[in-house]
Amino acid sequence: MAKFIDELFIILSKQLVDIHEKGLCESNSLVTKNKIVDDFLKLALDMSKQGYRPEIIDAELSFNISRHILNNDIDEVPLHAMEIIKNTLQAIISIDYSFLVSYSRYLCSDEVKHEIQYNIFNVFSDIENEKGLLFKNSIIDIMPRSGKDRV
Repeated sequence: MAKFIDELFIILSKQLVDIHEKGLCESNSLVTKNKIVDDFLKLALDMSKQGYRPEIIDAELSFNISRHILNNDIDEVPLHAMEIIKNTLQAIISIDYSFLVSYSRYLCSDEVKHEIQYNIFNVFSDIENEKGLLFKNSIIDIMPRSGKDRV
């Protein structure tokens, strides 16, 4: 299961970079080696491209997951993958890369987690350096400041 989730996060991070560089792109090129997950990802991205509101997309994806559960045609790994896609879709569409990186920290192996962070960092570092927001969600911002550095 861990290997499949790692591969899914790599695909999602590539999709995030593609959306940043090209806009919402063709969803047929995304392959996870599982037809149910591929169809689910295609549905999610196609609904986003067609301009559906996030709550409509969320409801449709939830219904799709429920349908697969009721039909008993899905096991734990694709179900988990579909939940990940549903939870990360809005962040990917809005190019909120920090959410995807943070989410991958909990679910991916260390090797893939670092690969995702490195790839996303390379793409978005120029933009964030211009804004001065690089590492805005890092542990440094969470730690309390001492003395005169306090806000």
